[in-house]
Amino acid sequence: MRKKIPKYLNAQIQMGWWELDEFLILFLPSFVGFTNNLTELGILTGSALYVFYKRLKENAQEGFFWHILYWYGFWRREFILPSWIRELVQ
Repeated sequence: MRKKIPKYLNAQIQMGWWELDEFLILFLPSFVGFTNNLTELGILTGSALYVFYKRLKENAQEGFFWHILYWYGFWRREFILPSWIRELVQ
C-alpha cells in the first residue's frame, strides 16, 4: 500500500481533488441537505459557497480558513492568545 508523502510539512490534507477546507465547505451543506431531504438545495448551496470561497482564497494568505475560524471563535487552541489582544506589554 502506497502513501502519498506531502511536498511540505505544513501542506493541507487532501480529500480527492480538494484541500480539507474546500472539501468541508463543499460537502457539509450537501450532507445536511441530503439528511433533510433537500438534496438539490444542499448541493446548490455547497457549490455556491465553494465557488465563493475558492475566489476568496485565491487572493488570501495560506491558512486563511483556519484563521477565520479562530478569529470568530470557532477554533480555539490553548497556546494561541485570544484574538481580542492586540499588543503585548510587559
